[in-house]
Amino acid sequence: MENMEIIENNSLNNQKTISIPKFAYAGFFLRLVAFAIDSIVAYSFSNIIIKIFQIKTDLTFMNIEINPLIEIGICLLYFFILTYLNNGQTLGKMAMGIRVISLKDEKLSFFDCLVREIFARYIQNFIKILYLFIGFSPNKQSLADMLVDTVVIKDDVVDYLFEN
Repeated sequence: MENMEIIENNSLNNQKTISIPKFAYAGFFLRLVAFAIDSIVAYSFSNIIIKIFQIKTDLTFMNIEINPLIEIGICLLYFFILTYLNNGQTLGKMAMGIRVISLKDEKLSFFDCLVREIFARYIQNFIKILYLFIGFSPNKQSLADMLVDTVVIKDDVVDYLFEN
C-alpha cells in the first residue's frame, strides 16, 4: 500500500475517495505518443474536410487566413467529441492503452471535457512548455487535468480501480 496515493474530493454534493496506485498514471512519453497519433488523425481529418468542402487555401477574413482556423477548430472538436463520447479516450489514447478519468465523478462531464479538451488544450498548444507539467507533477497531470480534476491512467488499471 506504500505505492498507493489517496485522492480525496470533498465537494458539497459529492464525497469520493479514489486510491490510485502510482504505476497507474500515464507518464509524459506515453501521453506524447498518444498525442502525436491523435494529431496526425485530427489534421488528416481536417484536411479531408477542407478538400471535401473545397475551401480555398488563400481565403482570408480581415487579413486572417481561414484554413489554420478551420484546422485548429476541427482538431479541438476531434479531441473534445472523442473524449466525451468515448469514455475518456481518443484514437491515440486507445492505441496507447490510456484514458482520462475524473477524480470527482464516475464519468467525465460535458463541462470537464469542454474545458480540458478545448480551452486548456488551445492554450497549451500555443505555450507548449506547459505540457512539461506532466513530467513534474506528482499525479502526472497537465495544466488541463489540474483545472478540471482529471488524471490520465493506463487503461488496464481502470477495471481494478472501479471494482473496489
